[in-house]
Amino acid sequence: ISRVSGGVGLGGGVGIGSVGGDGLGKGSGSRSSSGRGSPVVPRVIYEKFPADIKDRYVLLLDPILATGVSSMAAIDRLIKSGVRQDRIMFVTIIAASQGIHALCMRYPHMKIITSEVDAGLDESNRVVPGVGEFGDRYFGTEEMRAKFFDDESGFEEPGFD
Repeated sequence: ISRVSGGVGLGGGVGIGSVGGDGLGKGSGSRSSSGRGSPVVPRVIYEKFPADIKDRYVLLLDPILATGVSSMAAIDRLIKSGVRQDRIMFVTIIAASQGIHALCMRYPHMKIITSEVDAGLDESNRVVPGVGEFGDRYFGTEEMRAKFFDDESGFEEPGFD
């Protein structure tokens, strides 16, 4: 019997990350982010892997795959920890073709599982047509974002520095 670990890749992935874990009731994984539409290099925010991670299959969960830059940061951490590419399954709900292409070029032996491939990316590197901000939809904060960040009051959307 093979052991499987689940990991939350990024941002709004917290919503689908609750299905992860190492099969023993202990959560494990890595979380990275570069902020929405950010050109900066992603940084790892949190990482906790089981000691035997290199011997496991890993489900890396991310609701939306856009450019793949943040995903690559999480995948690189797994590979650095000894996980083989062919044991990583990247699971996403919606993906842009550019993100799929980027991941397949860099990790040819990794599996990508998605329910839909959308048309592409807009000028801010957001998937179009997409579903909006997955995290806001999951946590029910869409109206708050509209009230505080989408009006003309001068507030900008928060990001990671």
